Amino acid sequence: MTSDETKRLLTATRTGPAFRGMAGEERELLYALTLSAGLRWSELRSLTRSSFHLDVVPATVTVSAGYSKHRHEDVLPLRQDILERLRIHLASRLPNCQAFDMPLGGVGAEMMREDLARAEIPYQTDLGVCDFHSLRHTFITSLAVSGVHPSVAQRLARHSTVELTLGVYTHIRLENQAEALESLPSIFTNPTADVSVRNVTDNA
Repeated sequence: MTSDETKRLLTATRTGPAFRGMAGEERELLYALTLSAGLRWSELRSLTRSSFHLDVVPATVTVSAGYSKHRHEDVLPLRQDILERLRIHLASRLPNCQAFDMPLGGVGAEMMREDLARAEIPYQTDLGVCDFHSLRHTFITSLAVSGVHPSVAQRLARHSTVELTLGVYTHIRLENQAEALESLPSIFTNPTADVSVRNVTDNA
């Protein structure tokens, strides 16, 4: 998903109706956490209040080994801009209480589909299907586009190889390639002056 699409999704979700008992604001926070930490649906469901450590630096969320895909405990850093929202959301929950009131079953794609429709974002295009797992793809792609070192991106993605991170989960669009080119140093020492000199010579 593009940056514009993720913003539209979060905005539409926040003001949308509940989905199987999960309020729009809570779904927005769930999406935002996935977009900023790359957590999977099953991992999110496993989180409790005590999984979050918000008053340390850096703040973290811990996925226990039993729910991590590679069967190792994962301690993941959290972005600063999501901490206050998490504090408010988790404030009234007991330590062993689930962090999110997620609906039962594998309904992440169905939930996303309804929120995408409200945001007027197509569920399926030539690039693929925009299901819940696509939020993890978006997170990993954002790391690459932002210039994060491949080895750091691999660690944040919790992949066994950097090839998996870059080859499968990173989706580089044409506009990303164009931005990368524009970030390179100028080919000419003084492009404007060079063009002006040539035009004067040609006109003479």
